[in-house]
Amino acid sequence: MSMMDRHVAVAGGGAGIGEALCRSFIRQGAQVLVVDKLDAKSLEFGYAPLEDADAGQLRYRQCDVTCGEQVRELAGEVQDFFGGKIDVFINCVGISMQQSLLKLDEEDWDRVMDTNVKGAFLLASAVAPMMKSGGAMVFLSSATALQPGRVDAAYALSKMTLNRLTTLLAAEVAERGIRLNAVCPGPIMSDRVMDERLIDPITSEHRTADEVREEILSEMPLARFHQTIPPVESVVDAVNFLISDEARFITGAVLPVDAGKSLSGI
Repeated sequence: MSMMDRHVAVAGGGAGIGEALCRSFIRQGAQVLVVDKLDAKSLEFGYAPLEDADAGQLRYRQCDVTCGEQVRELAGEVQDFFGGKIDVFINCVGISMQQSLLKLDEEDWDRVMDTNVKGAFLLASAVAPMMKSGGAMVFLSSATALQPGRVDAAYALSKMTLNRLTTLLAAEVAERGIRLNAVCPGPIMSDRVMDERLIDPITSEHRTADEVREEILSEMPLARFHQTIPPVESVVDAVNFLISDEARFITGAVLPVDAGKSLSGI
C-alpha cells in the first residue's frame, strides 16, 4: 500500500509499536509527525539514522497527552506541519503498572486512566476536526481488554474503556467520512515484553528467558502452532490494512491481533 505524501500523525511514536508504525509510514512515502512524551532531541536521536526519510518528511513533537493545553498546542503544530489537514491519526499511547487492583494506589490508578483513556479522548477531540474526509484513525488497545487477567487489571479496564470509546467516537465521525478502529495486540516479540515477564508479577520469582517464551507461547494457540511469538510487523500490517482503501467500509471495529490469546477459555 502506498502512502506517498499522505499526512500522518502518530501519538506514542517514540518507541515500540508506535515507532515501528512510523518507520513503515516513512518507507511508504508519508509525511509523519511523531508525538511522544520524550523531548524532540531524544526522538530525533532514536530515529537516526533513518535512510528512508527525506528532508522535511519527519517531524518530532513532545506532548503530555493527559494535558488538554498541551494537546491543543499540538493541534496547532499539526495544522502548521500539514497545512491544516491530516489523512491518518494513530494513537499508540499507553502505560501499565503490572499490579493487581488491590495493590494499586490512587496515583497510579489515575496515571493509567488519564493516559490510556483521557489521553485518547483529548487527542481524538483535537485531531478529528482536522481530518480529511475519507481519513482514518486507529487506537492501539490490547488483547487484555478482551481477556483480562489478575495482573495489571487497571490496564485491562482502561483498554476495555478505550474499545468502547472507539465505537462511540466512530459513530460520531462516520458522518464526515472518517473511520476509527482499534487494534488489540497480544504479546509481541520485543525486549520490553520479555523483560517485563522475567519477574513473575504474582510470586516475584525470577524466571529465565526460555521460561518466559514458553509461557507466552502457551497463551496463544497460533503462536504455539508456529512456535513463534508474533513480531511487531503483525500489528503494523493490521494497522496498515485498517487505514487503507481496502478497509473503507470498516469502522468501529475492535480487531484482535493476538494469535488467539483472546480466545482462551472458549
